[in-house]
Amino acid sequence: VGVGGELYVGGLLLGRGYVGAPGLTASRFVANPFASDGSRLYRTGDLARYAPDGSLDFLGRADNQIKIRGMRLEIEDVEASLAEHPRVRHTCVVARKNSAGGTYLVGYVIPSGGGEELTADEVTAWATAHMVEYMVPAHLVVLTEFPLTANGKIDRAALPEPTRPTGGLVAPATENERLVCAAVAAVLRVDGVGVDQDFFQLGGDSILAISLLSALRDAGLHVTARQIFTHSTVGALAAVASRDDVSTVDHADTPTGSVVGSPIVQWLGETTGAIDGFVQSVVLNTPPELTPDALDAVLAALPDRHDMLRARLVRGERWSFDIPQAGHAVVEWQEGNGTLEECVERATEGLDPDNGVMLRAVWRRAAHQLVLVAHHVVIDGVSWRILMDDLATAWRQHTTGAPVELPPVGTSFRRWTQLLERAPFDADRTYFQRTLPGEDAPIGRRALTEADTVARERTRTFSAGPEETAALLGEIPAKFHAGVNDVLLTALAVALARWRRDRGQEQTFAHIELEGHGREGRFVADAAGFEPELSRTVGWFTTLFPVTVDPGAAPDLTDPAYLAAALKAVKEDLARVPGNGLSYGALRYLGDTGLTASAPQVLFNYLGRFDAGVAGDWQLVGATGQLGEKRDPRMRLPRALEFNAIAEPGDDGAYELVTTLSWPEGVFTDEDIATLGAYYGTALSALAALEEGGHTPSDFPLVPLTQADVGDLDGAVLRDVLPLTPLQEGLYFHSVFDDDATGSYVEQQLLTLEGEVDADRLAAAATRLLTLYPNLAARFTALADGRVVSVVESGTRAPFTALDRPGITDDEIRDLAERDRRTGFDLATGPLMRYTLIRAGAGRTVLVQTVHHIIADGWSVPPMLRALLAEYHAPGSVYPLGGYRDYVRWLAEQDQDESDRVWREELAELPGPSLVAEGHAPSEHFADIAADPADDVDVAARSAGFPVSVAVHSAWAVTLGSLLHGRDVVFGSTVSGRDAEVPGIRDMVGLFINTIPVRARWSATDTAYDLLTAVKEHQSAVLAHQHVSLARIGRQAGAGSLFDTLVVFDVATDVDALRGPDDTLAITAIVNEGAPHYPLTLVVERAGDGRPRFNLIYDGELLRRASAEAILHTFTRTLTELLSRQDARVDELARAADRVPERVAP
Repeated sequence: VGVGGELYVGGLLLGRGYVGAPGLTASRFVANPFASDGSRLYRTGDLARYAPDGSLDFLGRADNQIKIRGMRLEIEDVEASLAEHPRVRHTCVVARKNSAGGTYLVGYVIPSGGGEELTADEVTAWATAHMVEYMVPAHLVVLTEFPLTANGKIDRAALPEPTRPTGGLVAPATENERLVCAAVAAVLRVDGVGVDQDFFQLGGDSILAISLLSALRDAGLHVTARQIFTHSTVGALAAVASRDDVSTVDHADTPTGSVVGSPIVQWLGETTGAIDGFVQSVVLNTPPELTPDALDAVLAALPDRHDMLRARLVRGERWSFDIPQAGHAVVEWQEGNGTLEECVERATEGLDPDNGVMLRAVWRRAAHQLVLVAHHVVIDGVSWRILMDDLATAWRQHTTGAPVELPPVGTSFRRWTQLLERAPFDADRTYFQRTLPGEDAPIGRRALTEADTVARERTRTFSAGPEETAALLGEIPAKFHAGVNDVLLTALAVALARWRRDRGQEQTFAHIELEGHGREGRFVADAAGFEPELSRTVGWFTTLFPVTVDPGAAPDLTDPAYLAAALKAVKEDLARVPGNGLSYGALRYLGDTGLTASAPQVLFNYLGRFDAGVAGDWQLVGATGQLGEKRDPRMRLPRALEFNAIAEPGDDGAYELVTTLSWPEGVFTDEDIATLGAYYGTALSALAALEEGGHTPSDFPLVPLTQADVGDLDGAVLRDVLPLTPLQEGLYFHSVFDDDATGSYVEQQLLTLEGEVDADRLAAAATRLLTLYPNLAARFTALADGRVVSVVESGTRAPFTALDRPGITDDEIRDLAERDRRTGFDLATGPLMRYTLIRAGAGRTVLVQTVHHIIADGWSVPPMLRALLAEYHAPGSVYPLGGYRDYVRWLAEQDQDESDRVWREELAELPGPSLVAEGHAPSEHFADIAADPADDVDVAARSAGFPVSVAVHSAWAVTLGSLLHGRDVVFGSTVSGRDAEVPGIRDMVGLFINTIPVRARWSATDTAYDLLTAVKEHQSAVLAHQHVSLARIGRQAGAGSLFDTLVVFDVATDVDALRGPDDTLAITAIVNEGAPHYPLTLVVERAGDGRPRFNLIYDGELLRRASAEAILHTFTRTLTELLSRQDARVDELARAADRVPERVAP
């Protein structure tokens, strides 16, 4: 009572079925489980529930209940909600599917009287405000009347298709973006793609990434597989895409000759020798005008281009191939009109892998079909996609009279196997030799024997519907930031755990042999020196490797909370597999490593999405049937149970997940398999219905986290978690724990603007910076164990204030900005940057950009301002080539022990710190003086044969020695940090700079040349170690504060370079504001004429202006003397200064 369900009816008056419709009869007239007389029940399709008085309440139609983004709803409810709009009279809602299998709603409305001007946008806005989010139709259409059937009902099939505006997508702004959007949409079979969308979040996977490579190449764009993984946002991928081929020319790639078989071929050789019937086949549509001569031409092009199609298999202790030169290859074919099964059999009989006959065909001329059969030792699923594209290309060339010449192949299969054999995978051995968590209890009813061959194999197929498939392949991976394999393996592991529980086994972990596509060039790129290009290479690349996943235990293994936790656990287990399992086969079969691992009882293989039944020549005729794979009946079956899954489009074009279970006869009963299949299907359905997802620690590989840590930080906006860099750690400590530090580490730029300013557009551009450079949106928080991390979140808006202050003076603007700077930031909440737009009247406008130093340095200002102006004039037009996390990753990869050794040696026997004002605390009365050297320092340095930086550091060392009366001094120097080997680092935004010690020492007899040389050698020695934090360096020297004077080479922003030819808004002047921390800071700037200019910033409470002038004079004079009198002793140059500065007294 009170529980809704579908209404079934039965009894004596029930008919026997639908006349002439056996299929419909079978689906609607079902066996009566409550009777033993063979009677039937009729499924009415109505939803109802019993009321307490025994009556039935009608709840709607079962076929009108649909699921949108995991939420079930009634179409009638949506119609009723739309009808509440005050200007809507009638409503109709239909559910449609997109080409990827997802469901969306289209709403149709008829305005009420007086609502003739009602627009779809108005109804959508109202619905968004008044209806549950998932009930709001994706498209709305306003009609004057609904089409009706002859019976006066709404003819839903005749309702017009909605026009689909692109307003919800960020439209491409460049030709590259347009081409990448089109390619991604075509590969994923979606209606449209925006430049801000992520390829993998849209449903892409590693197999589809290979297809995307080919699609982009056809469009004239070139990227690498690694770029697709590292620049997965469409706009970012367009930014790195090149019109020129970016693949590295591998001069060592000789595609012909002898080569050892790939790991999967070695596995085959170990498993069985009966491989004569081991084939894959496809059935393709052919053009009606195809002739025998044309078929000869297009088929011959395949082995001419693809080496493995003419390879000879050499069997022995280790199987190998002999690949002959390309020549006048011929693919023999026959004409036949038998069944497809007969045609496959005929083509298979003609194969002879030992003699290089790897491909055969049967042409079903009358049916316009071509049956292609290849021996499996040279083919896989991705290879078939390549061959299908090549057949279409060859046909196109042949019909136009052009020579048939297929596109070149990147890395040959022979070269790939060689690279795999030589790759240094030793570090991965530990993972694959780990012991299992416990005994892997037998899963079947008996052990395998030699008699278990393909001839005794049983199979059964299970399918998931389009709705569930769309969720499993798209929505759920996106919610959990996971891959499709993570989701499907979770379902399998849970199903196996339920099966074992039924058998009294407490084991929850699943030891599974996982099959992958194996085209993982990025995992050998570092060792090879380039990334192999495998998107057009034909061969058997498949990888087989063992994994152990544990979904955990729970009283109810179908509980949504358990399944969500299980998916996260399985995802983490799979994330620990090194190199996607590529190294396992190389270690076990290509090297003499003796790698052994316990054999899993279960295999899982997800073949990916495969188009089938697509209209068009040289396309698949129908479902692939697991790529038409057949095996020799004598082949031994190495496993108790196999799950092979593939996503195929059904009759309506929507994908369905089809999983085939196979097992040796007698290992399981039919009832066992039905139960396992049901458990697997139940787990898939429950996973597809999960509403809440979340991150896991593997999503943030740069910082060690527990799932509890992630849970504390997680949310819909969480984008990244990063460790702090050494300098960030220092800034965080001082900012949080120093009560006097508010505003001390806040930088500011006062930007004078020219042109009419649209404040809303400028605010939007400022917020866009936080999307382009996510680290600008970071906040800093402590984990449970006290470690501080940088938390990057999406959707953060840059605080933007517009002030109208007519008549405000420049001094008043500076005071306003200084008060803002001293306000500081809350590092725990962020954002740590803000803008103030000041309209001063009379066409004067100033933009104040205030940024905490922990998220950006001065070198970041030019790229930030370039992006700000570009986004103001053309929103969505900027995509950086890299990000701050790339630099953080690079830092983590550095050899800290080697850096410690270098700094220890460079600071060895340092007599002590070089402090001009020991115990100094910065005051609020800093001042500065400037000097323009009379001589051209650049010319003098070039003539002397030393860089300007070496000359400046040497001159400051002598000046400091004069103040301290010593010949062994150390001072600070701020380095840009942009010499790291990180692509795009010079245009990155973030905190890269570092302050490092510069040591200079000389004896009483050393000359200027000796000092300049010593400083140059010191700089060279520490160049690769400038990223080390000052605190860590100090520990190597065995000292605390090493210095209190600083030399800074400032980089001025060229405002003219920021202006675009058609810009309506420009920056004409920049004033930088900040708080010094040292009593003396020498800033080296570039004047308007490009020549060096020296600015000495000093604490006015410590030093009189006259003393500061004396110090700066000593420096400039020493600099000139060092470069012009290199033979003179350093001490003579120091005494030669007109005025020797006094020691600073705090």
